[in-house]
Amino acid sequence: MVSSALCKLLRKNIPQENIINVNIGAELITIRIRLNENNDLYWLKDSSINPKTVWGIEHNDYDQKSKDALNTLGIRRCKIIKNPFRLFAFKKYSSDSTCRYLTIGVMDSLKIACRILRLTLSALLWNEFGWIQSKKATYVLGTSLWESIYKQLNIRIFWSMHDIDPNKLVKAQAIENLGGLYIGSHWSNHPMCRVDVQKCYDVLFAWGAHFEHDLYRGFPYMAVFQVGYPSDFYFEEKRASALKISNKYPGKFIVSFQDNIMACDLMYSKNMHLQIYKIFLSIIENNPNFILFLKPKYKWTFDKILLELPELQQTIDKGRVEVFLGDTTWTKAVPATVGMASHLVIGLGISSAAAECFFAGTVAFHADFTGFERNTFAQEGLNKIVFRDVESLEHAIYRQIEGEGVTVEECKPYYESLDSFQDGKAYIRTGYTIKRLQEKLQTGYSRENAVKQVKDDYQQYLTTFLALPN
Repeated sequence: MVSSALCKLLRKNIPQENIINVNIGAELITIRIRLNENNDLYWLKDSSINPKTVWGIEHNDYDQKSKDALNTLGIRRCKIIKNPFRLFAFKKYSSDSTCRYLTIGVMDSLKIACRILRLTLSALLWNEFGWIQSKKATYVLGTSLWESIYKQLNIRIFWSMHDIDPNKLVKAQAIENLGGLYIGSHWSNHPMCRVDVQKCYDVLFAWGAHFEHDLYRGFPYMAVFQVGYPSDFYFEEKRASALKISNKYPGKFIVSFQDNIMACDLMYSKNMHLQIYKIFLSIIENNPNFILFLKPKYKWTFDKILLELPELQQTIDKGRVEVFLGDTTWTKAVPATVGMASHLVIGLGISSAAAECFFAGTVAFHADFTGFERNTFAQEGLNKIVFRDVESLEHAIYRQIEGEGVTVEECKPYYESLDSFQDGKAYIRTGYTIKRLQEKLQTGYSRENAVKQVKDDYQQYLTTFLALPN
């Protein structure tokens, strides 16, 4: 309703005869679709975007609940078959009549066939030139595939939330070739920017200033819109579940630990996890009123920890530790639910899950054992909400238990660089802005002018938005 009111205030009537067909493509990359959990279409609600102009590009074989959720939204659904020779088989044996299967168009294939053949033959040369030609062939083929898909579906705005996407450059090139826009946001709060996690959008929807001016500052975006944390829309719905969990432990001080990815060649090692678990085991032994909640990212990594620390399993059996796992192998418990049931949250690294818990209303610390110093958020919060060694982290936890630690209000200035709004309405700001970009392209604006116009209007929108009652 708020978004609709703002649209009436800020949007001019558009003559229908001047409308150009501009559809929005949205990559659906989550393992399943639940509208009260993380999903790639969180911005569609209350956006005034016609759902029939939205194509969901599916990457997974969804369960029936996911299909029902997508059909409830009213969007159109599509799967891309990269190998054209498999298209007939998919159409023949698929029982999902609500999903369209697409591959590169015949004419588009013929247009690039000679070029691909020439590049491929050059790639047979066993030298640097041949290697470069093979990469060119891959790039040309990938760009042509996505450009063909965009044309077939009239997509001129392509939305993605991929944290790591090896095909991001061809998707961006393809939509640029058609005068469209590659846009998106991010689920993660990475401790540092790497090539594999770099967002190569035309338009970035960032949580807050830290991401615009620090983490993603090295890419020449056409515009960056600070909109807030994308998953804050489900906090209020999860609050009752969190209260039910915490009520099981009256009079106890509850700490929840949100772990991270774990591998020898990644920034978060098994040893980092073990260091934190040993802190918790020590506190459990010395404090009978201490309860530990664990929200593992993946069950298989948690099983590795249990093999290393059999005493942890013993504390679980005694009821001093409760573990919250997802209901499938590749799903996770909702961080905010576990966090809201706790008095304190600890996240390993510069943790997205810990940040979510803080935005939901719980004091959250980051065990930044990586020690990366080129992170403004970490540096400003050092020894306040960010800790880089076992001793300082353990001391801070004890201060919270003893009632001498920091409050949510005291932590808020440090988290404002991640999300200056913290109001549960990131989806409204995101949906409104996407709608405005769609309108500008529909009325014939070039992609450059469309972005400039919407960017110029955004501050006025925020002023009006913040003045409205909640």
